[in-house]
Order: sequence, then C-alpha cells, then structure tokens
Amino acid sequence: MAETGSNTVNVTQSSVPLFKGENFEFWSIKMATLFKSQGLWDLVDKGTTATDAETQKKDAKALFFLQQAVHESIFSKIAAATSANQAWTTLKTAYQGSAKVVAVKLQGLRRDFETLFMKQGETIQDFLSRASSIVNQIQACGEEVTNSTLVAKVLRSLTPKFDHVVAAIEESKDLSTYTFDELMGSLQVHEARLKRTEERDDTRAFYTKYEASGERSYNTRGRGRGRTSQRGRGGRGRGRSAENKQQTDGQPRKDVECFYCHKPGHMQAECYKKQRDESKKDLECYYCHKYGHVQADCHKKQRDEGQASFVEEKKDQPKLFMARTEEDLDVSKIWFLDSGCSNHMTGFKHLFDQLDETHKLKVKLGDDKVINVEGKGTVAVQTSQHNTRLLYDVYFIPQLTQNLLSIGQLIENGYSVIFEERKCTITDKATQQIMAVVEMATNKLFPLEISSVEEKVMTTKLSNPSEIWHLRYGHLNVNGLKLLSQKQMVFGLPEIKEIGLCEGCAYGKQSRLPFPKDHAMRASQVLEIVHTDLCGPMETESFGGSKYFLLFIDDFSRMTWVFFLKNKSETLEHFKKFKAMTEKQTGKQLKVLRSDRGGEYQSKEFNQFCEKEGIHHQLTTPYTPQQNGVAERKNRTVVEMARSMLKSKGLPNQLWAEAVATTVYILNLSPTKAVLNQTPFEAWFERKPSVAHLRVFDCIAYTLISSQNRRKLDQKSEKCVFIGYCLQSKGYRLYNPKSNKIVVSRDVMFDENATWNWSEKTQTTPVEVSIQEEFEDEEDEGNMELQSEPNLPKPLQVYTRRNNQPPPQKTKTMQELYETTQVLYVADPTTFEEAADKKEWQQAMKNELVAVEQNKTWQLVEPPADRNIIGVKWVYKTKIGADGSIQKHKARLVAKGYAQKFGIDYEETFSPVARFETIRLLLALAAQLKQHVYQFDVKSAFLNGDLMEEVYVEQPEGFMVEGKENWCTN
Repeated sequence: MAETGSNTVNVTQSSVPLFKGENFEFWSIKMATLFKSQGLWDLVDKGTTATDAETQKKDAKALFFLQQAVHESIFSKIAAATSANQAWTTLKTAYQGSAKVVAVKLQGLRRDFETLFMKQGETIQDFLSRASSIVNQIQACGEEVTNSTLVAKVLRSLTPKFDHVVAAIEESKDLSTYTFDELMGSLQVHEARLKRTEERDDTRAFYTKYEASGERSYNTRGRGRGRTSQRGRGGRGRGRSAENKQQTDGQPRKDVECFYCHKPGHMQAECYKKQRDESKKDLECYYCHKYGHVQADCHKKQRDEGQASFVEEKKDQPKLFMARTEEDLDVSKIWFLDSGCSNHMTGFKHLFDQLDETHKLKVKLGDDKVINVEGKGTVAVQTSQHNTRLLYDVYFIPQLTQNLLSIGQLIENGYSVIFEERKCTITDKATQQIMAVVEMATNKLFPLEISSVEEKVMTTKLSNPSEIWHLRYGHLNVNGLKLLSQKQMVFGLPEIKEIGLCEGCAYGKQSRLPFPKDHAMRASQVLEIVHTDLCGPMETESFGGSKYFLLFIDDFSRMTWVFFLKNKSETLEHFKKFKAMTEKQTGKQLKVLRSDRGGEYQSKEFNQFCEKEGIHHQLTTPYTPQQNGVAERKNRTVVEMARSMLKSKGLPNQLWAEAVATTVYILNLSPTKAVLNQTPFEAWFERKPSVAHLRVFDCIAYTLISSQNRRKLDQKSEKCVFIGYCLQSKGYRLYNPKSNKIVVSRDVMFDENATWNWSEKTQTTPVEVSIQEEFEDEEDEGNMELQSEPNLPKPLQVYTRRNNQPPPQKTKTMQELYETTQVLYVADPTTFEEAADKKEWQQAMKNELVAVEQNKTWQLVEPPADRNIIGVKWVYKTKIGADGSIQKHKARLVAKGYAQKFGIDYEETFSPVARFETIRLLLALAAQLKQHVYQFDVKSAFLNGDLMEEVYVEQPEGFMVEGKENWCTN
C-alpha cells in the first residue's frame, strides 16, 4: 500500500483477466500483477484491520476488480465476501485446494517435470512452453524451481539432434548463471540452422523410385547397358533417365528393406539412422570416454546410476515391492505409477481377492477416451518379506492392458511418494519404512513388479482400511471411530467409512436393547468422583494366574485403569496404588469413591483406609447396580470388546487378561459421550494423543532377535503374535505360542492381515517374559545438548572407548508385569508454541532460566559483528516414575550445535554420562560392604563447568528482554 494513486496504471474492464474456472494458477499470476500495478496487492494477499476511509476505499477497489475478473457462474462463491482478502482466499481454497490437495497436486507436477522430454518432431518453442507451463504450476503451488534446475532439466531432455549444442553449452557455459532465456535463444538459433540444412538437403536429394512391375532402377547419373532413351554413347551413357523421372512421382515399394536398419520402405543410402549414427562418430562421451555417443545417451552411466541407487538404500530396510524394469516380465504383475488416475486400475480379473461387480461407472482417460469400470475390489499382493498387503478400491477395467497404481490413492492411504533423480521412493509415513524404490525405465515410466499372493497362514481379508482400524481399536463401534476421525480427536487416524457386519462383534457384543437411564450429577474436575467395579471370577485363569480384574473410572474424564487380581482380598492393595499414582499425576486429592456393595469394598480395612484419607465412599443400595452405572457399563464394554478380540480370531481363553488390558488402553484413546469432542486421554492429560502406533490384536508380528542371541546364519526375526502394548516402555507385547513366552520389543514388523493357527497345540508350562531392552547413554537431564541437523557439516567428534555390548536380557514373571497394567503414551511438546499454553511447562521453563541466572552462566551483551551467534531451542520431557505417575515436567534450553565450528566455538566434546559398568561396580561394592546407597539429583550440574572459549548464543524464545530483543548472551 506504499504506492499512491498517481503511480497506478489505469485499468479498464476489458484488461482485467476473466476467470472461468480453469487454469487458476495462471489467472492468479495475472491478477497479482494487476493488483501490484494498482498498489493493492498487500490488501488482497494479507488483508487489513485498518478502518480509515482511504484503506477501506482501496480494499473496495480491489474487491471490485476481483468481482469483475470472475465469470457469472463463479461470482456466487465470492458474492458474500466483504473484503478483497476474503474473496481471494475463497477462490484459492475452491480452485487451488487445501494444503493436502496442493501436496497431491505437487507430487503429480514433480513427476511431470521429472519425466518431461522433448518429443520427436516437436519444436523448441513448443517444448520450452511445456516446460515453462509445468514450472509455473509448481511455483503457483508454493514450491520454488530455480533457474539452474530448469536449465539442467531442459538440456538433458532434448532430442539427439541437439547433442552438439548441448555439449557445447555444457563445456562453455556456467550453468549456475546461465539463464533460461539465454538457453531458449541458443536452442532456437540452432534449430533454425538445422532447419535450413534440412531444406537444402531436401532440395538436392535424388530419390530412387520403383515401378509397379517391381523392376529396380538405379541412380540416374551413371553408366548403363541396353537401349534406353538416355543420353550417351552406344548404349552406354551418362544422364537422367526419363524412366526414373517418372518413378520419382510414385511411392516407394514397401517390400524394400534397408540393409542398415532393416526397416522397410527405404534403402541404405537414404537411411536416416545411418546418417545420424555417422554424424556421431566423432563425438566423445565425457563419462565413459568412448566415441559415438554423448553423456546423456551413455548406457554405462545409466547402468551405474541404476546400481548405485540400490546400493544407497539401507540393506535392512523392508521393501514392499520389488522394483524391476525388464521388458520380459508377466504384464499382469507390472503396475505403473500414475499421478493422473484417481484410483488403482487393472484389467486382469484374476488379481482380485474380492470384487464387487455391481460397482459400475465410466472413466475418462488422458486422451479423452471413455471406458467402462466393471467392478471395484481388493487386490492382495505379496511383499518382499512374504507378507500380505492389500490394495483397496481397485477399479476393474477389462479394456486396460496395463495395471495403474494411483499416486493420489497411495498418499490418501498414508504413504509418501517422492520422485527424484530418476527414481521414485514410496514410504509408509506411520512407520517411516521404505516400502519401494522404483527406477525410471527407458520409456520414462515407473514400473513396479508385484508378486501374486500364496496364502501360507490364515489371513483376514479386509475390504477397506476402516475394517483394519475397527480391529486395531479392539472392535470399537464404527460411530465412535467416525467421531474420532471427524473431530480430529487423535493423530494418525484416516477417514472412516461404513463396514459390514463384524462376526467378532456379533459373537462378543450382541445384547438386549438399552433401558432408559437417569442423568446423575457429573464431576467438575478430575478425581472428584471415581467409579470402581470388580469383575470375576473368570472361568479360565490367565497366564499370570489371575481370576479377576479391577476397574477404576474417573467420572470427569472417563479415564480408566485396570488391575488384575488372583483373589478379591487384593482389592484394597491395588486401590492404594491407584490413589497414590493418580494423585501424584494430577496434584489433586481423590474425594469420592463410588462402588457396589461387594464384600471386597465393605471390609473393615477398606472402610478404615477411606476414613483415614478423607474419602467419601458411596455404596449402591442392595440389588440396584444401576446406581453405579458408569462402572457397570464400562465393565460390560471391556468384557465385550475383549471377548470380540478373542473370539474373532479363535484365541485361547488364557489370553483374556491381555485382551482386557489392551481394551482399556484403547478405550482411553476412544470417544465417549460423557466428554465432548475429546478422548479420556486428552481430558486427563490435557494433550491430544497419537494412535499411529495401534495395531490389530492377534496379528502376526516379527520381532528382531538381538545379535547376541543369534549366530551369523541364524534367522534375524522371531514369529510371534501381537497381544498388546508395552506397559513400562515404548514397545509392543508379543506372544510366542511355540516357546510360550511373552516378548516386549520395539523392533517389530507387523502383518495385520495374518493370524496364528491356534489349532496347533502349545505348551502350558509357567510363562516367563523375556524383555528386550536397548540401553542408550542418556545425558544428565540438566546438560545443555549440542544437536546436529542432517545435511549440514557436523562438528569434529572426540570419541572415547566404550563397551557397547548390551546387558543380558532380564526376565519377569507374568504376574509382575500385571501389577501395573495401564501405561499411557505421554506426548511431550515439540515446539515452544505448544508448551506456552500449559502452566506446567511455563513453570518448567522458568525454573530452567532461574538455574541459569543463579549460576551466572551468561550475561546479556550486544552481538559482536565478527562472531558466530549460536541459536538455542527448548526441549521438553515428562519424567515418569516407576509406578507410571508423572514425577515432573523438565524443560531444557539446548544449543543448536550444528551452528558451531571446531576451533572457534569449541575444541573438544565430552560425554557427561557415567558408564553402566562403573555404576554397577559401585553398587556391588556397597552391597559387599553392607553400606547404604543414596541417590541425589544435582540440578543443572552442567552450569558449574568452566568454558574456556568465548561463545555467544541467542536469547531463549519467549523470554527475551524487552527492548533488547536483538541482543545475545555471552
């Protein structure tokens, strides 16, 4: 808005570009230029809150231009807009799409850019126009394409007749500064020169034709025998043959074959391929240094790059499909990546695992040809690890001769698809595993070979991703899943669609219709009212020997905890644990406990404990369990979901405790009518949970066998059954029916479509749990970290000799693990903005800065012009106690170590962590000498160190001194 009206250009209605619903990117560029010429662009792009008359007049003028620039059919979309920015934003959202849509569009445009090549017979002007169009669309989507990138792409995409000029440009020009316009001029001049040469060659060319009789006539100037009408001596002469002249007006015979290229229709003397090959004889390849071709056509370079791309991939990374480019493969196994198709498509009916042939519609191809879709279904494919993967919503189109894999559909299903350097990488965003690396073929396409499925285990065939999430959520009802997805109550959950009848739900959940329920008074804060109920005895003991499970439900948040008991008499012991844990987590006191009149709740010890702790114990009246409806309904829900998980897969009843523990874990991440638009987890912890780690109960899982427990040629993984989530660390609980052991591991690969064949007999001996743990050196929680970022030079590291052998595996009995069964995933803030809204994190940051000030770690100074200013950031960590309760919230101020330079900002690095061997030695000595060991936490111990170098760092975010924001600390 800095420009005045005198500096603007007069605009007539006819000069305003009209938008009719197509090519929004180009239209928006024109409109942006128009607004800039009128000094209105800031108003349109950023909006304004100013209320003065001059600004309002300019805003109205910009809105008028927008209204005049759209067709009548589009005007209704912005008719209600009261400002230019509002109208502009509405149009961008409608025709450019949301961020997700733009990301999908960018993927397709990147592919178009990478596969862009000049066509035979295409002019330079047309080819460069196509390239510019793609680049403009990419830039309109917010991604920058540099001039050097565009120039390099054009040079390697030209036809072979431009090899001479490309070689000359690459040798004589600096491509980093060589502009696209200069390149266009050079190529057009070369193209014009080639055209003139071809015209001269056409004028001088003398073609040999053939008569219909099949007799051959040779070149018209030469020696001949016999009577002819040619000029010459006695039957031998030189001159033009009238017979040949007549033949030049006819067509060449198609049965004539060239002795050079072996194609019909011409002779060797007229062979364009021979002329082109001979013109390259003097060209030297700068890659292999052989003659006859240029670097862009070098087969050795293409072969080497293809091999290198596979070598660069991590050998242990799982690949979903095998990337192949051979042309002799079964065409039904080849799927071509396509950014233009809306769904996966195939013409081979035998590939379908399930096919709904009632699904009929029409699809338009890229050439505007319309073909019929004769069905939609699921295709089962085989991974390189022999696991089953399913492609959903695949169209069956009999007219298709090739299989198409939709990039857009892959992205919607949670995959990342990236095209770069003549290859495509497909990654599972949830697990960050590389699923496929596809090399670009010689025809510029990306073919993917997918093996057919041979079922070797019992498989669960699912028709859509919603069914998988229904199973991952322990048979939670579909409406609950939809609510989670629509309200975005958790991270990592896709859009949920309708599913059919679930056999497991029918076996486990069918019940009578509900009775009307009264609306009791609700709690206004956590721990104000807690409901509890005991369920059991179960007909079958769990592997840990338990017969009962005990539930505690917070009335305000509906957060649920479960404990497993061998006898009812253990109820009070577990209630004490629950009370201590929850009060420590929240800082609040438990006020009311509501239960039925079971004997476990009316014992003398239980009542005395409640009186001592000031807990009001409410009991239901006899034979009226409805008064404790929250606990009764939760009890029923837990039992039904656990039963569904067991019966749907035929699991042994001894796993009921694992199913119950998993159910409670899932319910805390599920919606409830008692809490509006929040999960119990979020209502309790005041942060949104992630569900990306959820997996289908009882699916096949392969856990990595540590190198200490296997030999060189032993298998690297162990086949198990997934039975729940780790209770004390980040990992999964896996059961091996053959060895009858439960393993806790984080290195797991899942096949969610396969289950164990439980008809095989398993051992029934007592179960012990093998816990796989990887110990990493942890810094003292007060130490200032020096973080490194990828793709930047790392500071020189000083290493000390360490024993990296992990400690032997520990074992715990099943009952020991069941003592505490409810472990929650605590999501720590990752940015200052996330932490700034929470009081506990604000206080943690203040405590960190108080420690810095008390130790006189730094002082505020003006930044010197000749010194490197190192950035800082906040790192947040919730400290969890052994009982699962939150001990404290820790905020650390860390330096961005990648900005430091060796010899200037530091001379050496240290690891301030004591070795585990040293700690164990001290503990052993103390035990031998019968001495006491005390543990101390020295807060901010690192601040007492002496720093020899002079280092300058930025002020911490959120705590800059007012008026001195640009100053730094020394």
